[in-house]
Amino acid sequence: MSHFAAAAIPRITSDFGSIDYIGWYGSVYLLTEMALQPLFGRVYKYFERKATYIISLIIFEAGSVICAIAPNSIALILGRAVAGAGAAGILMGSITIFGQAIPLRQRSLGLSLLEGVTSLAGMLGSTLGGVITDSSLTWRFCFWINLPLGFVAAVMILIVLDRQKPEQSSRPLLQKLRDLDIQGSLLLASSLVCLFLALEWGGVNEPWSSPAVWGCLLGFVLLAIGFCGFQWYRKDNAVVPLRIFKQRTVALCCIFSLMYGFAIFTDFYMLPIWFQGVMGTSAAISGVNCLAFSLSSVISTLFTGFVTTTLGYPVPFMWAGSAMYAVGSGLLYMLQPTDTPAQYLGYQIVAGIGMGLAVQITFVAVQIVMPVDDMPVACGMEVFFKQLGGTIGINVAQNLFVAKLTDGLKTVAPELASHGASLRSGIADLASIAKSLPPEQRAAFKDVVNAAVMKAFLLPMIVAAVAALASWSMEWLHIEDDRPKALK
Repeated sequence: MSHFAAAAIPRITSDFGSIDYIGWYGSVYLLTEMALQPLFGRVYKYFERKATYIISLIIFEAGSVICAIAPNSIALILGRAVAGAGAAGILMGSITIFGQAIPLRQRSLGLSLLEGVTSLAGMLGSTLGGVITDSSLTWRFCFWINLPLGFVAAVMILIVLDRQKPEQSSRPLLQKLRDLDIQGSLLLASSLVCLFLALEWGGVNEPWSSPAVWGCLLGFVLLAIGFCGFQWYRKDNAVVPLRIFKQRTVALCCIFSLMYGFAIFTDFYMLPIWFQGVMGTSAAISGVNCLAFSLSSVISTLFTGFVTTTLGYPVPFMWAGSAMYAVGSGLLYMLQPTDTPAQYLGYQIVAGIGMGLAVQITFVAVQIVMPVDDMPVACGMEVFFKQLGGTIGINVAQNLFVAKLTDGLKTVAPELASHGASLRSGIADLASIAKSLPPEQRAAFKDVVNAAVMKAFLLPMIVAAVAALASWSMEWLHIEDDRPKALK
């Protein structure tokens, strides 16, 4: 769903007549998905996995329907939030089932295949999303198409997955509900909402000195402190047991995933905007151009899985991947409206290879050092931090993009900036606006849009470099190392 939506976002902003919510189209989906992942991790511990998985699919499909019929941005954001909640259950169910089915020695290759299939689906989703958006079906079909796909997935789960009940399933229902730590999940979700409201408003809708922005930041800090204190109080019954972060590899992998998620999602959402807003391509051509990033990451991910399974050492791929991703992100930061296909495709390939080399290695590292009982929670934290980084990245990138674009238009085309025409019409209309300007303004206008996108592209280069630094502090691991029986 995220991949279909990414290619459609520029057209959605045009149809709804506002750029203000562009960050929320992507980030709210990730927000609910990651906020509910720890909760679903415990749900799968206490309830039958097949039923939980099917219910999660139903929630996801309900969110897709809301998006498909949304009359405005608020309704679309609501649908994305509901779909993200369902996606949290689907993702945690997949991790749980996957971890139980594949031995550790083959898990790196298995994770690479899973990541490769996911990336391939994203690659096809971006391309098809662009084609659908430009067709008579419109962008709404990008959400309707989830219904038949979800039906097929549900049938497969019903047929293939057995009705194995977890050991804790026999406990009384009220006891299981108490042990889910719903209060902790609400504190976590509330703190994240405050954070993203501050990132959404600050510098765009409100100045950073605004009481609304500072109030949200203060709310985030207080709720985050309350969440950590509540988790410490509940100890092993917490939705996120804090003791797992005492393990150095787990803590560093979470930092690495946070930085990688920030970079990946920023690139993923800003590349279509660059192609459509700067190069003037259609949504379909934009999706095709972005294949260079997706396809190169798939190939490098599969390569990493094969070599790690053969040699047994995962950490070197974190070193090489993060360093190469930082270089590739630096190349993307150099994009210009006059660049040739060899340049903008080649830069994506370098970044995609770097991303793919390390994107799934943190899961392998965590599973080496964690006891079996703690492994699902630790893996869930890796996903959580990756998506937390992605959600922050999308909002910060949007903030920088809109602020830079607004300032640039005041100089190049003040008549547009003063009336807000360029921003309110949406990203997909920026190319047509450029064509309507006098020749002496046209090139300068495209340079302003390009500079705004590049301001956002600066972020992945910085955070990928931070990820590289974190990887150098990792423990030296082999996939056949003895796993501890319990954390102290």
